[in-house]
Amino acid sequence: MRTKSGLLIAITLASSLALSGCAAKETIEPKTANFLAGKFVTTANGTYLDGFTPGKPDVGFTLEAIAQLSQAPSIDLSKVEKWALSTTAQVLDENGTLNFGLAAKWLYVSMLVNYDNQTLRDSVTTKLATYWDAPVTGGASSSFDLAWEVLALKSVGKNDEAKRAAAALSAIRRSDNGWGTDLSAATTSSSTDATSIALMAFLATDSTEPAAVAKAWLKANLHTDHYEAWGDVDVNGTAYATMALHAAGEDVSKLQAWLKVQVTKDGGLKTPWSNGKGDTFATAQAYLPLIGEDYVGLTK
Repeated sequence: MRTKSGLLIAITLASSLALSGCAAKETIEPKTANFLAGKFVTTANGTYLDGFTPGKPDVGFTLEAIAQLSQAPSIDLSKVEKWALSTTAQVLDENGTLNFGLAAKWLYVSMLVNYDNQTLRDSVTTKLATYWDAPVTGGASSSFDLAWEVLALKSVGKNDEAKRAAAALSAIRRSDNGWGTDLSAATTSSSTDATSIALMAFLATDSTEPAAVAKAWLKANLHTDHYEAWGDVDVNGTAYATMALHAAGEDVSKLQAWLKVQVTKDGGLKTPWSNGKGDTFATAQAYLPLIGEDYVGLTK
């Protein structure tokens, strides 16, 4: 039986810990955060998310998982951050030069978690900013790459360069006023995820006209409380749209509620192809929208 004096001591100790900053931080939606953290694999080469080919790291999703779990303070990301952020080796192309899309995501995530790589960060910033010193026409045409370049440049205070990248992104909208992966013949229509990451880029740079266009597309293509693609529900797209519309100040409670229904017993979010179990890649893009965060707000 706890005595009054014992209870007082316990309360005093808890108060002291809280005031000293030593109190344990809680993680919102811990099941989902733990599911995603549990999907990192550790090999002799480091800790990362496996890609679609077992044993082959997926750099983009690993970086995104770090960004998502950066808001789950009880998750230890030190090993995966070391693999992903201590060098730029993971974001080089086959010729040994920076893949600007991945490098931008690397820079954004480095800034977000304040990783101790300032010299490398400055180098990537310089190269990315130099590319956007003047308006660029043609060349980089992936909506995702351009959007991450916008977000990365904005996060390091390169506002003029970020606006130029946003203008290039605006220029590749499709005829239906949405955004797809690119304008190539392989991309026949706009997609929710591409339009959503574009909207976040436009919001980050106060690009009013394309932001309004992207938001209108998302509202027009909403299926009550979620998005669809290829004749089925689109979990990744719904997650991205939830973040984008949240950043735009819209009420996303219905979208969040739908996402929470997709959370399985294992904590991950299921997709049409995951056989009722949590899907690693969907979860790597859905933790932040579940807890009411987005990629624009995290950089403010």
